[in-house]
Amino acid sequence: MGWDALQGLSSGQPKITVLKITIAANTVMKWHSHPFPNAGYVLSGALTIEKKDGTTHHYVQGEAIAETVDSIHRGFTGAEPVVLIVFYSGTPDLPLAY
Repeated sequence: MGWDALQGLSSGQPKITVLKITIAANTVMKWHSHPFPNAGYVLSGALTIEKKDGTTHHYVQGEAIAETVDSIHRGFTGAEPVVLIVFYSGTPDLPLAY
């Protein structure tokens, strides 16, 4: 994939956002969705992603997460905080999540 490969992912000027996110222990996040592709890497801890239909997937330290696009979901943590690096491939005019 070339450096300009993001041109085809969405209309408009592409924008890459990279965030280091820490989620506290025993946290249940709000339901949300993402308007464009994103992926994360679990630096430490464990995170469970739950879709509205009740399906879940559990991720632990060292695993990559390819999040859902335009699908309502939430994450929750256990007894330890979670630290993630998340890569969002969007455009300047769209928020990272709804």
